[in-house]
Amino acid sequence: MKQYLCLAIIFLIYFHVRGQATDTIYYDSKWNKTDKAGKYFYRIVEPSKLKAHLLVKDFYPNDSKQMEGDYLSVDPDIRDGEFTWWYENGKLKQEATFDNNQITKIKSWDEEGQLTMEKEFVRITRKENGEDEYRAIEAAPKFPGGKDALYHYIEKNVKYPLDAKKSGIEGSVVVRFIIDKEGNVADPKVVKSLCPSLDAEALRLMKKMPRWKPGKQDGKYIRVTLELPINFNLKGIATYNE
Repeated sequence: MKQYLCLAIIFLIYFHVRGQATDTIYYDSKWNKTDKAGKYFYRIVEPSKLKAHLLVKDFYPNDSKQMEGDYLSVDPDIRDGEFTWWYENGKLKQEATFDNNQITKIKSWDEEGQLTMEKEFVRITRKENGEDEYRAIEAAPKFPGGKDALYHYIEKNVKYPLDAKKSGIEGSVVVRFIIDKEGNVADPKVVKSLCPSLDAEALRLMKKMPRWKPGKQDGKYIRVTLELPINFNLKGIATYNE
């Protein structure tokens, strides 16, 4: 079966978000900005619970909520987080997850409440030309328990090398690895090195990992290659870099 190379790199993103006060923006029926007198839709922008994000809520003319989600910026629009859309009658229409404006998951429902679409998107590197593209697959690989469980696994199992501590070395090691059809971690390799001892510790952590839930496409489990950045810091804890 064709192997998918999913470069699922999760970055620490630092943005200075201006305008933390609540703001209201008015739009016409085609989502062009207008004044209050010409409004059809309207938007409320306020500080989010997520660091350096803005919570955006869009409303229909009848004041029912049309959309809610977190943005890194609203000028230009950069979606980053969980999003929900509703029909004008208040029924759930769509849910999606964005990572720095790239959609990674989506679900849609019709007005009767029936699920009409469910997809995940992964970043694929095509072997023939090395170019990246996002492709929908049925399900991406998942660490048992999700991202928080992955964080706790690393925190619990890491052993910060003494030589790296003494030398004051810290930063990220990026490991590329395969999640095979059975969910095993296979063939881990360092693709961004920090120092030999921290590289070795990152590989040791990967090799000790429990089975993941494997990726799936067309109802079949597939091999997927991931990249995981592991951030080492001098507090003596290595953390999942998210």
